Amino acid sequence: MNEDTEQKGTVFERHAQTIIALGVLGLIVWAGNTLLGIRDDVTTLKIQVNVLQTQLQNAGDDRFRGTDWRREREIIEQRFNRIEMLLERHVEDYNTKRNGNNR
Repeated sequence: MNEDTEQKGTVFERHAQTIIALGVLGLIVWAGNTLLGIRDDVTTLKIQVNVLQTQLQNAGDDRFRGTDWRREREIIEQRFNRIEMLLERHVEDYNTKRNGNNR
């Protein structure tokens, strides 16, 4: 009877091992699929980060910098000096005409 118990235990153990092996195999397949999904997600995120970096670089080029201000200030000063010169010339012409008419 001892041998029957060992055979039953052995048959039961084989079935248990088969079920456990199938469970482990299922877990391995699930883990593999999950890793593949994560890899795809990481690839997508890398692409999106690269796109964002490009957009940030392009946006950074549109900023008004100190060199831009110096250039614009110089243009404004040139225009101001030109207007001032024209105004002085106009005032001189006006004074000359006014003084010429009073004589």
